Amino acid sequence: MKILATKKFEDKLAVLDENYKKAFFDFLASLKQRDESKIIELLSHGGLKLDKLYVYKIGDLRLFYNFTKDNEDNLVLLFVDLTNTVAPLNSSRDPRFNSTINPRFNSVINPSFNSTINPRFNSLINPSFNSTINPRFNSLINPSFNSTINPRFNSVINPSFNSTINPRFNSVINPRFNPQFSGFYYYDLDLIPLEFIIPIQNNDILLFFDFSNTFLKFGIKHNNNGYVIFDLDNNWIGHIESNKKNGFNYFDLENNWIGLIT
Repeated sequence: MKILATKKFEDKLAVLDENYKKAFFDFLASLKQRDESKIIELLSHGGLKLDKLYVYKIGDLRLFYNFTKDNEDNLVLLFVDLTNTVAPLNSSRDPRFNSTINPRFNSVINPSFNSTINPRFNSLINPSFNSTINPRFNSLINPSFNSTINPRFNSVINPSFNSTINPRFNSVINPRFNPQFSGFYYYDLDLIPLEFIIPIQNNDILLFFDFSNTFLKFGIKHNNNGYVIFDLDNNWIGHIESNKKNGFNYFDLENNWIGLIT
């Protein structure tokens, strides 16, 4: 089994405290002793899934990784990202502790049970059928054509140039320092908190950060109370749609449900 890491992971690892580095390399050494056939068996018969994001905790350090395949169909363990500054989450905002915002217990906010909030069954929130929420057909919600919603060209919405919307410099919008943080949290379907979200421009734009305060992606509001999501190179990577209960569900470009936002 190959073990690789993204450049983002390597850059963050390089600046870690030496104790964290030692803990990581001890963990890495233990992985190299694993029986690859057992991992393949788990991937084949459940328990593990290819390209699903997993998390491993070392104290406050969280390592995000997945299993994938290379071009020769060899198994690869890929370290995707890490953070050692996870925010203390308010339990009322955490679906692990608040069943009303947990789709496992509240079917109303679960796209698997409520077809009105699932783009596979509701064409109004499906970009494949509704061109007004599709940035390929609606230039107003496409940062490649509308510079006012593009952080590269509009410094007002770019946290690298506007410190008031940068959680590194503004503690009010940093959930680590403000227990009354009014933005959103992005969870995967295992209810692991991955990112926090700062709404700006009267909630017309969302800025996504990991818990190391790294700016990752942004969302542009569309006319059905959801958002189209772009990476920092203006690539359209997904969309989030209202769950009708003050939260959102996150879908990829194939309309697969991949997370929730509360």
